[in-house]
Amino acid sequence: MRLPVVAFTIFSLLCLAESSPINGTADLRIIKQITTEGGASITTIYGGSGSPPATSKAIKARQGDDDDDEEHDCGQNALSCDNKNLAKKIPCRQLVDYLRGADEWLPDNTQAICKTYRGSSCCVAWSELVPFHTAKKKTLWDAAEKTLTKCRGANTVSGKTSLTLIGDTCLEQCLSSKPSC
Repeated sequence: MRLPVVAFTIFSLLCLAESSPINGTADLRIIKQITTEGGASITTIYGGSGSPPATSKAIKARQGDDDDDEEHDCGQNALSCDNKNLAKKIPCRQLVDYLRGADEWLPDNTQAICKTYRGSSCCVAWSELVPFHTAKKKTLWDAAEKTLTKCRGANTVSGKTSLTLIGDTCLEQCLSSKPSC
């Protein structure tokens, strides 16, 4: 008779976790969690509560708006490494490898994807919401790989790219231990 009570409690906690804000990350909420490797690895997708911009800088740049050189430079993934929010290399490598072949659309209002392996997290996050059905997860790979390759210490990594094109949106993308940029 306890099984239905236990199942209801677990279901309630999962619903609460999926709708709860994340500490220290403004309005981010868990959208989806996937557990693999017998619970040793968890992929978490975080989302914001706002709305994506109606017209992104990248779209304007392609339409021939010559007023802003930054818009024409989008896609360069200008890199800056730092020691803020250092993430362990193992979950970062797992996350970057996952992104390489991820051909699914980014879920609506998504703003970060994190991989947690044995308690250590690595997140790829971006600075603003991306319009729905304009970017696939694999578009996050290039800047994340560049950051992982060039911004790592012996066992950690943290960095940010600017002028990064995700779908049709020009923004900043981070690779670190937190789900915000």
